[in-house]
Amino acid sequence: MTEISPVLPWKTKIALSALSALTDFSRRDDGTINRRLLSFFDFRASPSSTPIKGVKTSDVTVDPSRNLWFRLFEPTQVPGGDEKLPVIVFFHGGGFAFFSPDNKHRYPAQYEDGFDVLNYLDSHPPANADLSTCFLAGDSAGANIAHHVTVRACETTTFQEVKVVGLVAIQPFFGGEERTESEIRLDGSPLVSMRGTDWLWKAF
Repeated sequence: MTEISPVLPWKTKIALSALSALTDFSRRDDGTINRRLLSFFDFRASPSSTPIKGVKTSDVTVDPSRNLWFRLFEPTQVPGGDEKLPVIVFFHGGGFAFFSPDNKHRYPAQYEDGFDVLNYLDSHPPANADLSTCFLAGDSAGANIAHHVTVRACETTTFQEVKVVGLVAIQPFFGGEERTESEIRLDGSPLVSMRGTDWLWKAF
């Protein structure tokens, strides 16, 4: 069977090529990142206490000494009034190193940070949150983190409120000592070249 590669719109191709060039240029051989350069392109949306389409947002600090925080999304209108809602903890992608993480703190810091967020939620439950129905989710490297935090959370006996009941892994970023067929086939693609992913594991 002949595989047909998806055709990307030209705007998407340009955006991916530009992002790929930027991340390539910001990488250093020692496994660190030129964050001063990236800061010019790391546009962040501010939280909003004024609801937008029924959702308000706020930033919650877990540990200021390591700049550990998360953004909380809360619906302003809950069906049934005081009905508690399931909780989704989402870990964004970025190869463990891009888009805000501080790669001065390497493995296992990423997993420790994720688990510490769950610990924080266990003792500081948001309003209308049903922590006994907690899902962990993530994309790419974030899905890798979500996976490992889920495993640890399911093994711990210290939580009083948090119960992880599911994992949503969106194109999880895992790797091994041997090249996979997809790594070889997709080598040279924007953002996921073997050279680039090898560097990300080094930075991890």
